[in-house]
Amino acid sequence: DMNGEAFTLDQLKGNAVVIYFGYTTCPDVCPTTLIDYQAVKEELGADADRVKFVLVTIDPERDTEAKLKEYLAFFDPEFIGLRGDEAQTEQVKQDYGVLVHRVEYPDSATKYLLDHSTQTFVIDPQGRLALTFPYGMDPVLMAQDIRHLLES
Repeated sequence: DMNGEAFTLDQLKGNAVVIYFGYTTCPDVCPTTLIDYQAVKEELGADADRVKFVLVTIDPERDTEAKLKEYLAFFDPEFIGLRGDEAQTEQVKQDYGVLVHRVEYPDSATKYLLDHSTQTFVIDPQGRLALTFPYGMDPVLMAQDIRHLLES
């Protein structure tokens, strides 16, 4: 995780877990999604205590633990950042069906961007994949679905 500790989803059992695959230098969909998560968390009110929001980096080359922590703190210091080495990242992308395409921009400050899948995955409190949300889904509707998971 972003604190250098080993991490498994089992650590969050009993909570709904909202997972997004992105990266800190993403210019558009990643920060927009995290802003939506802020709205979901606010909409959940007291139920937000049982929901964990997780960003799994698809760019471990640039996204260090410290960079993930700093980036996520801008949105919410309780958001969890995860990173693995190249092999771990490839495995988790494969496990979730996340597609990533690297686009080179050698003359830019970032050198490359990553075109990637943008759906949100939601794990239920029992640790099972329960929902996926498309990019741009209304945070109020997301919160309603997550609340339903918490009640079942």
